[in-house]
Amino acid sequence: MNTVYNQAQNLNYNPHNPNLTNPGSKKFVRDYDKEPIIVKYHAITLNAIIGGIIIAATLAMAISGKFSIFQILFLVFLCFNYPLNSLSKYSNLGKCYVRFKNNEIELFSAKDDLVLSSIKLSKNLTIKRTTGPSYLEIPKKIKYLCLIIISIYVFMAFFVLTVIRGEEQHFWYIFGVIISIAILPLMFYRLFNGLGLDIIHDSVIILGETAVIEASVLTRREYFLLRGYFLTKISKDIEKIEPEIFV
Repeated sequence: MNTVYNQAQNLNYNPHNPNLTNPGSKKFVRDYDKEPIIVKYHAITLNAIIGGIIIAATLAMAISGKFSIFQILFLVFLCFNYPLNSLSKYSNLGKCYVRFKNNEIELFSAKDDLVLSSIKLSKNLTIKRTTGPSYLEIPKKIKYLCLIIISIYVFMAFFVLTVIRGEEQHFWYIFGVIISIAILPLMFYRLFNGLGLDIIHDSVIILGETAVIEASVLTRREYFLLRGYFLTKISKDIEKIEPEIFV
């Protein structure tokens, strides 16, 4: 584990050094087999944290007795799949990392030093970007459907609680819980891991023929490292890839 940590800290890419990202120059090109870029797979930990918060919030709302059976059932529906799967995955795999080498990219678990999936580098490799954890296990259509359902739920809650019942404080409590689940876990995660706030959350998604690997980038330093890597290895600039809402 110390080896992984030490390698992950070796982020010595200088974005102002053109020789490092120039495929035609051999002088300062990094040997990624001897010195691979290793980025922590933050998504699995963040998903577990968010999953735990959703379950805890659901239990708190059910115990308080201030919410209708329909509101509780809605949250139970959300807890049925994603949170439990996230906690199970974290329990089984522990901390995971993405390792960028000369000819392939690997996702591996530090818990058992096990390679979970790998992608061979090629000029035709598809790369996408999104803001925040992408939740690759959830189909894109389901993500849009969940967004629509949550938006309708928030609108209906606002209309019923503020217009019909005049319970505006109740609505803002629900709204605060939703915002807290969406934002606070990432903020606290950054704080406790000393990651700073120089970049919000940029996920680089690499799509191979048989595997998909996500690199969660939480610092500008890691972003420059990966940009230099893809420029050097396959002449692709991730800076020019427009981020998508859902991948």
